[in-house]
Amino acid sequence: MAKLTRRKRAKSGPRYPWLTPEERPVTLDTFKIDGFRYPLEVGRVFRAKDYDGRARGYHTVRKIEQWPDGRVEISSWWTSTRLINARTKAQWHTKLPESVVAITREVRI
Repeated sequence: MAKLTRRKRAKSGPRYPWLTPEERPVTLDTFKIDGFRYPLEVGRVFRAKDYDGRARGYHTVRKIEQWPDGRVEISSWWTSTRLINARTKAQWHTKLPESVVAITREVRI
């Protein structure tokens, strides 16, 4: 029978350990895009351009990071439909602020 003892888990280090602290991105709580009523924040639902230039599906913000060169990346969870059903597709996406088409007032937790 297998031994049922606890194993030590590895401690998680900083993200991007190969970069110096000055080169690592900073996590933002909110990010306001000009021309939109609501700011992007964790849990906010927005629509963004896809690879062909059309807005498809709904993105939910999971993290907003700003790199030292000023570039902002929005990590989001994309779903093909607003309400989840048997045919819904979903995946992780990273979007830039230029690709945002609409920001809804809905905030999912």
